[in-house]
Amino acid sequence: MDNVEWNDLNGNVWEWCQGYFTRDTRLIPKDGSPCVIESADRILRGGCHHNGDIHCRVNNRYEIPPASKDECIGFRIVLS
Repeated sequence: MDNVEWNDLNGNVWEWCQGYFTRDTRLIPKDGSPCVIESADRILRGGCHHNGDIHCRVNNRYEIPPASKDECIGFRIVLS
């Protein structure tokens, strides 16, 4: 996520992230690029409008199956 302000991810809707979820944080790239080691779950970050501030932190990663649907889950289009 080069050149992206992490603060832009907080609030409004949960955001789908490109990387795969892993509990082993040693496998997550330190440069901010997505985890490419495939798993059954993807990552949500940022919290949504009805969550408390405990969830609206960029260092929190939540696992979710890709087929999940909710009115509080979205994604952000980024131009490079």
